[in-house]
Amino acid sequence: MRKIMFEFEKELRERILVLDGAMGTVLQKYELTPEDFNGAKGCYEILNETRPDIIFEVHKKYIEAGADIIETNSFNCNAISLKDYHLEDKVYDLAKKSAEIARDAVKQSGKKVYVFGAIGPTNKSLSFPVGDVPFKRAVSFDEMKEVIKVQVAGLIDGGVDGILLETIFDGLTAKAALLATEEVFEEKNVKLPISISATVNRQGKLLTGQSMESLIVALDRNSVTSFGFNCSFGAKDLVPLVIKIKELTTKFVSLHANAGLPNQNGDYVETAQKMRDDLLPLIENQAINILGGCCGTSYDHIRAITELVKGQKPRVLPEENLLETCLSGNEIYNFKDKFTCVGERNNISGSKLFRTMIEEHNYLKALEVARQQIDAGAKVLDINVDDGILDSVEEMKNFLRVLQNDSFIAKIPIMIDSSDFAVIEEGLKNTSGKAIVNSISLKEGTEEFLRKAKIIRNFGASIVVMAFDEKGQGVSAERKIEISQRAYDLLKSIGVKNSDIVFDPNILSVGTGQEADRYHAREFIKTIDYIHENLKGCGVVGGLSNLSFAFRGNNVLRAAFHHIFLEEVCQEDLILLF
Repeated sequence: MRKIMFEFEKELRERILVLDGAMGTVLQKYELTPEDFNGAKGCYEILNETRPDIIFEVHKKYIEAGADIIETNSFNCNAISLKDYHLEDKVYDLAKKSAEIARDAVKQSGKKVYVFGAIGPTNKSLSFPVGDVPFKRAVSFDEMKEVIKVQVAGLIDGGVDGILLETIFDGLTAKAALLATEEVFEEKNVKLPISISATVNRQGKLLTGQSMESLIVALDRNSVTSFGFNCSFGAKDLVPLVIKIKELTTKFVSLHANAGLPNQNGDYVETAQKMRDDLLPLIENQAINILGGCCGTSYDHIRAITELVKGQKPRVLPEENLLETCLSGNEIYNFKDKFTCVGERNNISGSKLFRTMIEEHNYLKALEVARQQIDAGAKVLDINVDDGILDSVEEMKNFLRVLQNDSFIAKIPIMIDSSDFAVIEEGLKNTSGKAIVNSISLKEGTEEFLRKAKIIRNFGASIVVMAFDEKGQGVSAERKIEISQRAYDLLKSIGVKNSDIVFDPNILSVGTGQEADRYHAREFIKTIDYIHENLKGCGVVGGLSNLSFAFRGNNVLRAAFHHIFLEEVCQEDLILLF
């Protein structure tokens, strides 16, 4: 299995690979009978069982047309979509059969062709509300993940060479599908290529409003082989979007566009020659690694693409990941070498209005606090709903779901803030972009620290680490450094990137009347000096208001303290979040 991964990526570096074309619109041209569908008319996945000869023939013809990669007939092969046909109990068998048919077609051809398991987005969304309740969803993150796991398991057991998560219109659903795929890989001890392909509008945004750049930032990890676009509309409108992202990811880039848009009769009429001509700029700009067709494309389109890419150079992967130091809401935010203001008033303990609105479950009104924070300059929103009386897990879920549907606020990255890790997990399950978690620490020991860190890593979020261990809070610079270095070494042992590690060395109060407290600011600055010199690329976060907490009520004096302190720390060439 690992050999397949190596061979596939090696070929992608050497030449442009051709993906096959549409399955559904090709099947529509067959004179299928009600018996072929076995009472499930319109469900093409049942044909894997009732008419495997037809599915085999489609694969065979695409291979003959020049396809290097063929997709299994499994786009809707999940319990959510198949429930409409009362076939939800057949997901594994139909998925496995789809892979076996494709595998047989490759074997008979005698050619080297990769089989990718096609996984569509299901007909439910994790991001859109159901009815008039803004936080109600048709399915939960965990339910979606378990549904996709069954499909992935069937595809792997049927012999696929990779997984294609395609026609993504909801980044949160895609995140659930990616985690599901990775979990099945781990359970079966396999490692296969994973390709991610989104359907977007002409501005390059998903139906949820999330930009393609944000999707890449949120889902990028070692297991992902390629990012790209499919469906949407014709090649002419997608080509500029491909060229736009070609320098923004160190992964391979794919495109399989529709044969234009359907006419008033629902027919796709764009010719193979027209598609070939529209795709030419990708070849001229050396901007593509995988090229194929989606809705309305046929064997002629794939034949034309095969001729177009023959002997042409593939896109070369950039050495530098320009998005590595980004967080994302619906849009990306690059915090590299920037002083970044985090809005912390979306906190039950920090805003009376926010507390009242959360207690009354008036989440739309609570968004006003977030909007005010953004207007005041916040680039990241800290969300904290910890309270002994409230169900904080439920409140985090509900508030984030409402927030994600506000087009203005949803652009901003989220900092999920809680002392209860169950609340943090729920936050991660309801954030489509790349979030930052605030926070974890070594207070409960190494094992628990790593358990939490692995979960956050799997969701693709950045991690704030408090300077706190089994012995207590780090007060002196020596203790802060000791804890930070230990946490860093542990995070690196599980593959966390430096850009995803943010230290909170604790800004403690000065002016309390105790002699030792006079040096708290100095100890913090010493610690960030160490981080800058020895843990390069990691970030630093601090609660600025803590510094002058002893002077609460004297806002003029507090502002003066903050100004002087910020002048000192901003001289450091660090990634700073406050």
